[in-house]
Amino acid sequence: MHKDNEHPIPFKSSDDAEDYAKTLTSDYGFEAECVRARFGCLLRHLVRVQSRRILEVGCGPELLVDTAIRSDVRFERWVVIEPASMFAQKAKARGAAEPRVVVIEGYCEDPAVGKAARELGPFDVVLISQVLHEVEDPLDLLNRALALATSGAHVLVTTPNALSFHRLLAVEMGLTPTPQALSSRNRRFRQDVVFDPDRLRILLEQVGLRNLQFEGYMFKPFTHVQMARVLELLPPGISEGLDRLGQKFPQHAAEIAYIGVKG
Repeated sequence: MHKDNEHPIPFKSSDDAEDYAKTLTSDYGFEAECVRARFGCLLRHLVRVQSRRILEVGCGPELLVDTAIRSDVRFERWVVIEPASMFAQKAKARGAAEPRVVVIEGYCEDPAVGKAARELGPFDVVLISQVLHEVEDPLDLLNRALALATSGAHVLVTTPNALSFHRLLAVEMGLTPTPQALSSRNRRFRQDVVFDPDRLRILLEQVGLRNLQFEGYMFKPFTHVQMARVLELLPPGISEGLDRLGQKFPQHAAEIAYIGVKG
């Protein structure tokens, strides 16, 4: 685990964060359905746990805290760490109207950001949703985020799933050698890894998380672009059905989640 007085592991620049944010928002499409399913997964657990101070590493273009407030999730403080100014500003605007929401603009791996977050903690819930596959050193990010949490804190992690049905289909069609191979979308977003359930579990165990529960959500038989087109042809309610199908077959859902406890 790195200490604040040690040199940090290199991480992407603020320009990288802005480029990522612009690319994501310009080609959102089916991602909106994934966000809805993702929020549903996270909220099921946030409603269940007794949270006081929540740390969210990376908020993206849609704010989970808004949905949490509407869902009567109780908390005293919700701290967002977000490196993309485009997303951070939106979260700060929410914080201006809701004093329990505090936003720190920057990377969690930055010691200055960690120091600012530590002054607002310690946290009994840590959310690291759709972040680990985006960073250069997932282990470092996990260690730094967990250093801000209390012993016994609930930790919720989500990532895309290498064993998603659409990736398995691509292998069978001869389009890619393995489900874990980087896709054109991964390369466009400069994502260096796609986690499968076992690889993600091993990483989380490596940082000392215990009592890990595994879940999946959203069944995705085709790529993001193809799914956006397919949904136009299908009746209302199909997205909710795909979400529930992913929950029933988590090993091959589009996205996977682990819920654990800091030791």
